[in-house]
Amino acid sequence: FANLATGVTAANGTVSIAVGLTASTELRLGVVGDVWSPVVTVTVVPAPTLSGLSTNVGPRTGGTTVTLTGANLTGATVTLGGVAATRVVVNAAGTSLTFVTPARPAGVSSLVVTTAGGSTAAVNFTFRA
Repeated sequence: FANLATGVTAANGTVSIAVGLTASTELRLGVVGDVWSPVVTVTVVPAPTLSGLSTNVGPRTGGTTVTLTGANLTGATVTLGGVAATRVVVNAAGTSLTFVTPARPAGVSSLVVTTAGGSTAAVNFTFRA
């Protein structure tokens, strides 16, 4: 555990430990000497990734159904220019999702997928006049 800690801070009786983990693991925190207690299970939720987009163009009135493919999409929300997409449905494997675009002004909006693991890099989506 000690070699995983990337930062330890203490304030007001609370100790915070930043840990650089990329997979779920069990951590044992030492209380006194070699006595280990309690056991803390840390679950790492991987960030979502995108590998495909069925279309990146739609009317400014919204209503375009879009399918995204990628990984770690379970529990995702989708925004376009900061406005939530509707009817977001993720498949059971978390590798594909569909959504319906909201109405947006004509022009390019940033499409971002967010899960408990983080957010994707923005992808351009163009709303036509």
